[in-house]
Amino acid sequence: QMPVFFPPDFNNVNEPFSMSHLFYPNTGQIVDSTWSAVPEVLYYSRFSAQTEFIMHNKVAFCEAKSDSIDAVVRNDSTSRVDMIFDGANEFSKIFPIDFQDDARLSYFLSYAPTTTNVAGASHLIVPNIYPLIDLHYSSNSNGAKYYFVVKPTGDPNNIRIRFDGAVSTSTVSNNLVINSGFSSWEFKKPDVYNVSVSFPSMALTTTTVTGSGNSRWVSLGSDTYSIDP
Repeated sequence: QMPVFFPPDFNNVNEPFSMSHLFYPNTGQIVDSTWSAVPEVLYYSRFSAQTEFIMHNKVAFCEAKSDSIDAVVRNDSTSRVDMIFDGANEFSKIFPIDFQDDARLSYFLSYAPTTTNVAGASHLIVPNIYPLIDLHYSSNSNGAKYYFVVKPTGDPNNIRIRFDGAVSTSTVSNNLVINSGFSSWEFKKPDVYNVSVSFPSMALTTTTVTGSGNSRWVSLGSDTYSIDP
């Protein structure tokens, strides 16, 4: 395992994370539709448009609609689309980074132990989700944001992203559009670029970003996509 590298944004543009898109650990508060605990969910984004439930090597995007007609016999409905990292390292682990003290949650629930002052992290990092490739979960003002950091000799062709549960997936103007049946959202076209770093005397002195930044999603069939570098 090489050191984890925190990449700059393309063209060194500073995109701060969103305080409304922090990642909170699952301390027992997450349950499924049968009120059973879901320990495989490790983190979730409490306040994002599509709630992200982050598990080992996949993310579930969930939406809910409440029945506004009958408050007694409710017919609430939900949707779920899983984003699966096909072929990912089964031993990879998720590490939270940069907990925010100003955004804490407390849970007083009948079905789970009381938990207070749970801080959300601005980033999650998965080292070596693919050989010599790290995955970073983050956000910006537009929503979720992901980095695949390909280290020297790593092969970006190993990255395969499959969507399970979507009504449809498609590419429009090189953006990847997901239709959940409740709504549609998109992943913008990927920015692919190189970063050169100088480390004289063990101190980071120079970071150079090169490349056009232009890339596209490539359909591999069966709602599976790769990134054309």
